[in-house]
Order: sequence, then structure tokens, then C-alpha cells
Amino acid sequence: MLRTFAAIGLILCTASSVNGLGMESFGNEELSDVNYSDWPMAIRLINSKHRIYHQWVNGDESFYFQGKTTELNTALLKFAAIEANRLTVVLHPGPGKSHSFNKEREFTFSWHLHLLGGISTHMSTLHFGKEIWDPNPYLHIYVGNGIVLEDIRIPKEVEVLEIADLQVRYSKCLGSNDRTVRGWSCGHIARLDPYNVESMRKIVAMIGDSDDWVKLNAVGALSNFPEFSREVIRKLESMKTDDERLLKRIKQTVRQLHEAQQDPRARNDFRQLQVSIHSYTESLRNN
Repeated sequence: MLRTFAAIGLILCTASSVNGLGMESFGNEELSDVNYSDWPMAIRLINSKHRIYHQWVNGDESFYFQGKTTELNTALLKFAAIEANRLTVVLHPGPGKSHSFNKEREFTFSWHLHLLGGISTHMSTLHFGKEIWDPNPYLHIYVGNGIVLEDIRIPKEVEVLEIADLQVRYSKCLGSNDRTVRGWSCGHIARLDPYNVESMRKIVAMIGDSDDWVKLNAVGALSNFPEFSREVIRKLESMKTDDERLLKRIKQTVRQLHEAQQDPRARNDFRQLQVSIHSYTESLRNN
């Protein structure tokens, strides 16, 4: 993907940078088609009036949108028109939640387009890296909060996955011979389902990794599992290390888990949507 200085300048009026490596913008100001030559027709989806946020880090690019099912179905048609080797839709229990780089602004969203380009494509060349950093376009849809599962119309040429499919893919990355893949995959797995005890225990196992950087990522990812705070805290407090950054992260995660509030209603809503999504994806695969 070409990223020109002119295109960057167009965004800077509403954007902020992160250590010179990334940038973000709120709103739906039009972006230049010149920057998306690797994905012909993608600009029609990117420049939707329903876009609320955009972030770019070394070519790893995400676009977030808000809307209802009718607007989503229009977005799906535009997504299906993108020229790529493969197009994938992933259905998640919603609503989607994210935040700005500095975490000062949080927001909810309905669907999210992910494109991988620039130097970030290097991640897909690492051992098992393609299981997470697939260079093909992905559209993540968050069911609920205006998105009605039964009314979603997914074009036949688009691959459809649920989070269980991603859990299988991402879990392979924990066994990568590359520390970067092992470390970052912890956070990717944790964010898929904060109520999954199997995922939590897979990440707990990574605090025994031989690399302190991987351990650091695993400890941070464990803060996403407040439902299992007792088990996680016990494991973290038994860790032995002389690494100051790791010690600091352990204390931070333990504090976050102590302060986190469990929400049985949110857990039940998530699980019910997950069951419905599974039935929906199975019906699509069988047709």
C-alpha cells in the first residue's frame, strides 16, 4: 500500500500520532484512493459516512463504523466488491468496543474493516504469523446494539467465520518459534472472549515462556479475564522474576483484576449471542 506525505497531511487536521509510528483520526473525512491501490474498490467502503474512527500503524490499518443492519448490508456489498485473493467476515458478540491510542476516548462500533499493508505485512511471513496477520481484508461485525443477526445479508463469495475459528487460528501462534508472534498473540486471544477459561489458561501457560518479553505480553493479556481473577492472581503472585518491567506489569494486572467488576448479565448476553452466531454460521456453511 502506498502511503504518501500528501495523504498523511490530509488526515493531520483531525489526527494525532503515536511515537511517529502510527496515526489516528475521528470522524469520516474522505481518505485518498491513492493509498489503497493494493485493494481496488476498498475506498468505497472506507469513505462511508458511517465511519467514526481510523487508525494506522506501520501499514496495519483499521476503520471503525457505526450503524444498523441496513447500513451494514450496504457495507457488506461494498466489502464483497474489493479485489483480493480472499475476503473474510467474522461475526462477534457485540457491541464492539475500542479506544484511541492514548485511551482518553472510548467508543462503541458496529463493524470494523482491517487491512494489512506496508511493513506490517512482515508479520504474516513469521512462523504462524499468517494465522493472525492475514494480508487479506477482514470485516469484523459485532452483533447486537442495532445489528440484528437474522437480518444480516452476507454475499456468497465472502468467507464467514465466528470467534471460535479465530481462537483455533490464534492458539497456533502460541507455539510459534518467533517471540513476536508468541507475545502479541496473547492479547489477540484474550480480546476475542474474556469469559473463555480455556483461552485464559493457555495464556497463563505463556507466563512460563523462556522469553521475558513474551511473559510481559501474557501478563498484560491476563487483565482481560476478570471472571477468573482468583485463579489468575494466584498464578501471577507465584511468578519469580528479576525483570523490573515484568514485575511492574504483574503488579498492575493484579491490581486491575482486584478492581474489576464481574458482570454476570454481560457474560450471559455474550454467551447467548455466541450460540446464535454459531447456528447462523453453520446454516451458511451448510447452504
